[in-house]
Amino acid sequence: MTPMTKAQFAYEQLRTMVLAGDLEPGAAVNQDRLALELGISVSPLREAVRRLQAENLIVGQMHNTLQVAPLEADEAALLVEIRTRLDPLAVRMAATERTDTDLAAIDETLHRLKPMIAGAGREAIAAHRQFHRSLYVASHSPIMVELLERLWDKADRYRYFALRSSAAGESRLKDHEQHVLLAEAVRDSDPDRAEALMAAHIEQSLGAAWPEIAGA
Repeated sequence: MTPMTKAQFAYEQLRTMVLAGDLEPGAAVNQDRLALELGISVSPLREAVRRLQAENLIVGQMHNTLQVAPLEADEAALLVEIRTRLDPLAVRMAATERTDTDLAAIDETLHRLKPMIAGAGREAIAAHRQFHRSLYVASHSPIMVELLERLWDKADRYRYFALRSSAAGESRLKDHEQHVLLAEAVRDSDPDRAEALMAAHIEQSLGAAWPEIAGA
């Protein structure tokens, strides 16, 4: 295995900090202080920043300060709108293309799911993402998987924020039942049902609820 370069390490660490909200949305961050925290020099950090600027996760850089991309209601709404179109198509494809190996992966990730309720941590969010990714992978469309992975990167920032609030509520427990039904529809090779279930799931997601939660 090729050792990770300092620039790659800086990118992975900084990206995780932005996505998980360790660096607050919209915050101004001193690069010297951040490099010291990561145990690296400023040079690889600047390379990481350039990559994250290309991903629109870092939106500004002036002198020795960088700005984390803010969370915005318009972006949250657009992410939900795009996912409402792509996610149902992905599971529709999965219901017709899935293999036994795919079904085993779906079942494994389903069993690792944790409730997405207020205060849920990174483990719960990671398990949630892994389950959805197992459905996308079962579509056997690399383009679809790549598109949805990029959308999830952006959407995860809104999930982390929403789950900090008690407004996320115990109602998120119903998500688990929806996940079970989605897995069953794919297993039963029922594309119409899988598509309809996913559309409803996205419409009731944390991303869809984010503007209301943010204003609570």
